[in-house]
Formats: sequence, C-alpha cells, structure tokens
Amino acid sequence: APLFYTSFGQIAFQMPYGTATGTALVQVERDEQISNTVTVNLVARAPQILAVTDTAYQLRDANHPTKVGETLILWAIGLGATNPPVAAGVAAPLSPPAVAVNPPRVLFNSVEEVTPSFAGLSGGSAGLYQLIVTVPLDMRKGVAYVQLDFPNWYSPTAPLVVQ
Repeated sequence: APLFYTSFGQIAFQMPYGTATGTALVQVERDEQISNTVTVNLVARAPQILAVTDTAYQLRDANHPTKVGETLILWAIGLGATNPPVAAGVAAPLSPPAVAVNPPRVLFNSVEEVTPSFAGLSGGSAGLYQLIVTVPLDMRKGVAYVQLDFPNWYSPTAPLVVQ
C-alpha cells in the first residue's frame, strides 16, 4: 500500500483500490520485522472532507467565512473508483481528469443539496479528490455544516460560516 506518512503510533497509507470490500488483515513490515496483524473493515468508499477552500485556494472554515453564491473546492479522500482508473499511490492525470464513478451529493446543513460541477481526483495528487460546489443562494447566514452524501453513507461534517 502506498505510504503517506508515519509518526509515533500512527501510519497513514492509501488502501489500494482493487482491495476487496469486507474484512481485511493489515500488517506492517519495517526493517525486516513484522508487526502484529490488525483486522479492518473495508468499504467501497469512506468519504472525509479534509479542507474547504475558495477557487483561489483560500481556506473557508469557521474562522474564514464564505458567502452565498461563492464557488468552493472541497478537498477530500475516500470517494472510491474513478474513470479513468488510477492506481493507488499514482498521481492523478491532469487531462483527462479522473472523475468519481459514483460522485456524492453535497449537503449544506443536512438539507441544502448541491450537485458538484466536478468530483474527481486532483490532477497531480495521489488519492486526493476535489469537489467543486457553489454555496446555495438561499443559504441561511451563520454557522453551516457541509458533508458528502452517498447512498447509506455520510461523511463527517466540515464547519463553515456563511456571511
């Protein structure tokens, strides 16, 4: 599996796309030493929003407000298969872009549903997805939460402030 980073007590890696869903065993090898085996449950996708920016890549969160009608980029992981397929650990192509086979809906405050104008891997990055959405014009001002919605699966929410 492609390794992103390690730190004390933590290893971040990209699960290869071709791995079958269900129960899997994970084991680490370092300097020819083998770790204990850990059981994990693999699903087809496990979406997680990492950050939200505007189109100039300026952060949008609880401390950096957005506006109704603003176009945002949701940076995420775990959206699953793409077309064309991209192997785990390999940088996504710029052209044609690797689009999500089953893109999620984007929910603002669990009710405002938005279809992304783009949902796919970020060109030049490995395993990093972008979803491009516009904040609804009728969005209530104040604290808002954005999340990704797949059938039978929601991502954790990311907080925003709408002005």
